[in-house]
Amino acid sequence: MRTLTLAIYNIKRLLRHKTLRTILAALPVAVALVRIIFVNSAFAQGAARICPILCVGLIAAVLYAQWIADIASGLIDGLRSSQISHRTLATSRAISGVSIFALQMFLFAAIIAMRF
Repeated sequence: MRTLTLAIYNIKRLLRHKTLRTILAALPVAVALVRIIFVNSAFAQGAARICPILCVGLIAAVLYAQWIADIASGLIDGLRSSQISHRTLATSRAISGVSIFALQMFLFAAIIAMRF
């Protein structure tokens, strides 16, 4: 239960930043729009195939930056002093990343399905 609570906390902290929210949503939206506009383009099809990999890379970079900021601010030490293990902290970050990725892919699929 702690792991899930920490994952929700991490997601809320990430989505609190307007710029991060925009960047995390912009990548799948941009690729989906390119895919819709240029239906028969090999470039658009390649971009649609690479989009999940780019999304995972973006999420990993954001979560890593958040982890480093948490270490610098002392949040990790505070959590560790309350008997939360490294495994719980790492698992909560992984759950956060998977949840954000699922939302990105849902957004991508929803835009592709609309077909204007």
